[in-house]
Amino acid sequence: MRLNRSLWLGVISVLSGMLSLQASQSVAAEKFPVKPVQVIIPFQPGDTDNLLRPFIERMGEFLGQPLSLVYKPGAAGAVGAGFVATSKPDGYVLVGTSHSSVAVVPLTNKQVTYSLDSFEPIACLVESGSLIVVLSSSPWLTFKD
Repeated sequence: MRLNRSLWLGVISVLSGMLSLQASQSVAAEKFPVKPVQVIIPFQPGDTDNLLRPFIERMGEFLGQPLSLVYKPGAAGAVGAGFVATSKPDGYVLVGTSHSSVAVVPLTNKQVTYSLDSFEPIACLVESGSLIVVLSSSPWLTFKD
């Protein structure tokens, strides 16, 4: 089968565009990360970090750069989350936290200057539910009560 010149030029153009895109993606991928990545833990050691540590270690192996855990506890996670919210958005400072410190705390503490929109989630590692309980002798026995 013989292809005409314009069809060949079209095929060559598409292929060269695909190769250029692939080359630019691999160049961009080689540029990150070029230095260690910090994972801010906005709580005391021994809780969130126990859940994150296996993932952090594996992610460091995958990226070829170490990920370090940095503890910035305080104000129900607001100190560490606030630090990340005001950090340069270059991917080198992440926050490992529960949804509450980035979603609920700004709604309940007016001194917090960040909001849920300040963050871009990249992974959900653990899901858990919440439970509201009262004494069995309480007059409130249902959520509607």
